This record gives sequence, C-alpha cells and structure tokens, in this order.
Amino acid sequence: MARLLVSVRDATEAAVALAAGVDLLDLKEPRAGALGAVSADIVREVAGLIDARTPLSVACGELLDGAANGPNLFSSETLSGVSYAKVGLAGCASRADWPELWRQFASALPHGTQPVAVAYVDAAHAAAPPIESVLEITAPLGARALLLDTWGKSHGGLLNHVTLPYLAEILSTTKRRGMLTVLGGSLDLATIEKLLPLVPDVIAVRGAACADRREGNVDRVKICGLVELLRRHNSPELHDPKSKF
Repeated sequence: MARLLVSVRDATEAAVALAAGVDLLDLKEPRAGALGAVSADIVREVAGLIDARTPLSVACGELLDGAANGPNLFSSETLSGVSYAKVGLAGCASRADWPELWRQFASALPHGTQPVAVAYVDAAHAAAPPIESVLEITAPLGARALLLDTWGKSHGGLLNHVTLPYLAEILSTTKRRGMLTVLGGSLDLATIEKLLPLVPDVIAVRGAACADRREGNVDRVKICGLVELLRRHNSPELHDPKSKF
C-alpha cells in the first residue's frame, strides 16, 4: 500500500494536511530549495501539534551547506518527536568526503529519528551522486529510506529523468535491503497514477497539494483528492460498485 506524504511549511499548513487525512507530514520551506529547512521553532510547534500520531519528517537542507558547522541544523531536543530527517547531496559528486559527512549527519540524529537518503534524479543539474551510489553508500550507514526527488524544479518532474522500469528496479533493490522507497519530484496526478502500480511505500508531494505552485499554500481540496486517489488504488474493491462489501 502506498502512503501519502505532503510537505508543509508550518503548523497552519500541517493542520490543513492532517484534516485532509494524509499519512505522513514533511516539514520544509519550498522557497529555500528542494530541501529547504524551516526554523527550529516550527519543527517543535508541528511536532507538538501532531503529538506522534502521524509520522513527521524534516528537511535539513543540503549536506554541504552545513559541512563547516556540522551536518545537523537542529538539536536533538528539537528533533524529539521527528520520525525521519534528510539532507540533500547537491554538489557532492566531486566530494570524496560526502559519505563521511552523511555518516556524521546520521549518527548525530537522536534515538527515534531515522536518516533518509536523498537521491536527486536530476543529478547532473545538482552535481549530486547518482542514485545507485547514494543507495550503495548510505544503506550500510543506516539509511532507513530512499527518497527520489528533483533538485531543480524547472527541469521537469520525476519521469522526465527516470523511466518506470528503472524505478521498478530501484524499488526491488530497496525492498531487498529492507528500506522504504519514497517517490517525489514535481509529481502531478497523471504521474502519480503511473507510479502507483509500482507499489512505492510513499508518494511525496508539495506542488500537487497547493492551490497555486509549490511556493503557495497547501489546499485541503487538492489534498483530499490525492488521499482519495491513493485509497482507490490501495483498496479498489471498496470503490467497485459490483463489490459485495
């Protein structure tokens, strides 16, 4: 069963998404890049709002942005109640030390907060390591999940960079490793419908949940439509008029 993750920027948007029935929440500031971080105050406020009822992930920016001052933007106290944390690997393709920096990031997370490996499908634009390298290196270092995302939001969405057969191979590999696979990257409804037969663990959206573009505010009606789409796919018999149930 695929679950729906919606990225929100604050407690107000989090409340809208929760009311619409999302499975997971993600905190990020879309105006600050693919994995733009929100403030520590917002992390604490949203974690308190959901009170561990809904898994929460937090975007921590790009790994190299924090390399000089340590890889963690948030303290262990701030991340209390956060299920997942992630950093991007933009600029890391030419850095031999990125695996060590990522290990430091993962090991500094508090107990209960699991690291997510992020692979940009537009790796050439981001100067990021390829998907296979990210998976091969981070899995032994404790990555709980792999997120496939787009770094640049003007270079097309997920399927402009990778094919469905390729994604099926990645999903097979992550499952063998016991990892979750999260598919994101400027997804629209048509793309999500193509991805669902692959049975990803999580579908991640921002722009598709907004009234305007990803920089705008999340919209409850749009999120409800996404929730219904995944429910129909996960339980088609519940929506089949011929079903006896």
